[in-house]
Amino acid sequence: MLIKSFFYGHIPSFIGKTIFVFCLALLALPCKLNASENNQVTFSADNPPYLENFVLEKSNQWVILSLTVSSPFDKKIKSLILNGVPQKITLTIDTNEKKNYLFLVNIDRKIFSNSITQSILYDNLKKLFVVNFDGKRPAFKTSSYKKALLAVSTFHNIHLLPLKKSLIHHDYQSRVKAEIIKKQMPFHLEYLFFFLASRDRKTQTYIIEIPQQFLPDKNEQAGY
Repeated sequence: MLIKSFFYGHIPSFIGKTIFVFCLALLALPCKLNASENNQVTFSADNPPYLENFVLEKSNQWVILSLTVSSPFDKKIKSLILNGVPQKITLTIDTNEKKNYLFLVNIDRKIFSNSITQSILYDNLKKLFVVNFDGKRPAFKTSSYKKALLAVSTFHNIHLLPLKKSLIHHDYQSRVKAEIIKKQMPFHLEYLFFFLASRDRKTQTYIIEIPQQFLPDKNEQAGY
């Protein structure tokens, strides 16, 4: 009877104290976060895509632009890529001439429109990523997803404004945005693998003012 009384009277309190001490010990443990190679904390949430690394230049006949689409693919689109489903990044450009009329009303006149698409495909048999550049450059092949991602998301020598259509002391601006056009799995397998479904992603529209020093003077225009 004494033994039975001891168990019923002390074991619950003993177990409760043990659990309480165990919980305190867990709280005292340091919290660990996964960090990338550049010591930035990596969270589970995907970042929205955006444009960066703008470089504006002037060639013989064009004002040209280079840029990078950052965070183009989320985890679900990356899963589609690794399953052999090609994905595309499309950059659209609209360049207008800004004109001010009476009552300070702005009326833009479209000068030039452009659209550039770059795609990425993973060959499961060869274990290679293939990046295509809209037929303007040879395809880039690599076994590294990181290198393939950089290649497909970097755009070089984008035509913004034809100099022969521009005039000095006129104001021109380009609107640039990128859209990640998600391709689905063949035979509508995305309904079976519903966890791979994802919405199309796109960046905000970026407005780029064309500097006056990029525009041709009268002597340069006479040479066209």
